[in-house]
Amino acid sequence: MRAIRRLAVAAALLTLSAVTACGSPPVANKTGDRTAVLTLGTIDVLDPNGQSPAATAFVEALSDLSGGRLKVRTTTEFESGQPNAESDLVKAIGSGRFDLGIPSARAFAAAGLPGLQALEAPFVITSRAAESAIATGPVGRDLLATLDSSDVAGLALAPGPLRRPFAKQPLLSPADWQGTTFRSYNSPEQARTITVLGGRPVTASFDFAALVARGTLQGAEIDIAQYQENHYGALLPAVTRNVVLWPKITVLTINRKLYERLDPRQRRWLRQAADSAVRATLDYPYDEATPAAAMCATGVRFYDATDAHVAALHDAVRPVLDSLAADPVSGPLLAKIQQVAAEHPRVDVPDIPADCLTR
Repeated sequence: MRAIRRLAVAAALLTLSAVTACGSPPVANKTGDRTAVLTLGTIDVLDPNGQSPAATAFVEALSDLSGGRLKVRTTTEFESGQPNAESDLVKAIGSGRFDLGIPSARAFAAAGLPGLQALEAPFVITSRAAESAIATGPVGRDLLATLDSSDVAGLALAPGPLRRPFAKQPLLSPADWQGTTFRSYNSPEQARTITVLGGRPVTASFDFAALVARGTLQGAEIDIAQYQENHYGALLPAVTRNVVLWPKITVLTINRKLYERLDPRQRRWLRQAADSAVRATLDYPYDEATPAAAMCATGVRFYDATDAHVAALHDAVRPVLDSLAADPVSGPLLAKIQQVAAEHPRVDVPDIPADCLTR
């Protein structure tokens, strides 16, 4: 059921003056520089929802900046995208199995690196404006710095789609969540949030549609563009339009030992390519209204929680926020995230056809 759109990233380029992390022998090109191929891993295709340009932009920019001297070989659908695949990808980058990767921030805690978990604080980052300001500002650098003592280095945080609750029946208040089996993506913070809302977290990946069809799963966190890209139709037909659980933020990641072996010019290429990837994301005309309208035609309906419902949801997740706030690493980061989010307090709400919306 998942739409597979394989992007041909033809020999896209990474040059090292010594051997690469994967051990390929360097080859001199016409200018006398040495060329090597680095591996990049992802659990899906590079742009899984059709509106996430960061990975492709990173690979293309790296090629351009190196003048054809740096090559990247991409491995998609690592571990067939199983629930633990993204956390395993983080570990695989750290071990040198892959040189580069594009895991989401949600994957790091289960990989033993909990410093990014404040990005999944429920109902805190609710707009692209807030997400972009956090990812590209000082707090973004502080978040990446939590990886400094690990085997991976974060090149950049790339803002991604906003994740909302999709379900068999509308999830508007904590009362609606009671007993609902709800997909989480191998994330401790997601599981805690679902639990305090009254639901039952189920760790699942791309196979969640089969679990819904069997009746063992009643809801999932997903973004509008991804839902439509995968043509799920009326699988989970009730979407809470004005509730954003958390964003999906991509972490452009490199094996630390490899990064430390690079010379200043090579590091500059990588950093500039990462910056280009983030700019491509910021400049992209992110559109939820068009896929939402297409979903309406397949039987999906959108619902708006009332102000009282939203207040009750925020009250329900207070234990999750308190736990993050009490953590010596996540606490200060959460406070900074909340401060930036308070400057962009609105919830991004896509335009929906009137006959598809229940307020």
